[in-house]
Amino acid sequence: MLKHVMVLLMFVNLLIGMGAALYLHFLAKIYHYAFLRHLTLYTIFMNIGILEFLFIQYIQLNIPGSWLASAPPPLGEISDLISFLLISGMLFCLFLVARDFLDRPRIPRLWAWILGWSVFLMLAQVAKSMLPAGWLQRAAAFMMDDVIDSIVILEVAILAALLILSRRSPTPEMGRLARTFGLLYLSRYLAVLALMALLDIPRAVWLSLALAAFIYANLVPFIWARIFFTRFVNSGFKAQDLQQRLDFLAEKFAVSKRELEILELMLEGRNNKEIEERLFISYHTVKNHVSSLYRKLGVKNRYQLIHLLTREPM
Repeated sequence: MLKHVMVLLMFVNLLIGMGAALYLHFLAKIYHYAFLRHLTLYTIFMNIGILEFLFIQYIQLNIPGSWLASAPPPLGEISDLISFLLISGMLFCLFLVARDFLDRPRIPRLWAWILGWSVFLMLAQVAKSMLPAGWLQRAAAFMMDDVIDSIVILEVAILAALLILSRRSPTPEMGRLARTFGLLYLSRYLAVLALMALLDIPRAVWLSLALAAFIYANLVPFIWARIFFTRFVNSGFKAQDLQQRLDFLAEKFAVSKRELEILELMLEGRNNKEIEERLFISYHTVKNHVSSLYRKLGVKNRYQLIHLLTREPM
């Protein structure tokens, strides 16, 4: 019964991950930052891994073990190989995200070592799964006992290097964005360390905490993009005469004074409910004004609106 509940909750986590990937893809289409595209791929790889886990769990719960033992080729080896390829893809995408933050087209020596080690581990996994029994397979199997731990260490190394090198980002704002990204993504491993320290607690409780850590890992992209990336985009206003641009919009698109007030609050990151409370007007009135703004400015959502104010020439 517990396994069935965990599989169901992992499916919910998969839906959260799919939502995170779609959200990042949506932002990437609007803002055209390379790190958003690569972070989208990273999130997709991670959730394909969750989907693979759900598939394996479903088979183990519903198919007799005797069939699994005799099924060629061994399901476990195929699953190991797929998992390793997915984790390697995540590692490479994370490497690209870090490179994008630092705006470095060339690969520094540290990154080259990390990338080379990842390729080496991948080839070792292929050797373990595909080669006939012999000394090479035994050597590969010996090394692959801790392969996942090795990849986790490499991912932590990339994030730590990003934190250290973030001061070399093209702008201070990009550097701060890189540091918030590194810290948030490193926080996922703090949850893993906490789980490792709690191995003596009841299994049901431990599995619940592990699932919470998985869900947090899929919520991190939402948290980072909604809070820190939005703040980074809004910081572009400081480098421009925002009031001049708002006045230009009001004149060109016949934006009313009330709509301008709502627009300024939207640029502060406030939602419709907060605007309602701030201006002492009804929620329905706020929605009507927002819809009117979208129609007049030719945008479909807040992100396109921010793009219009920060990227488009007036």
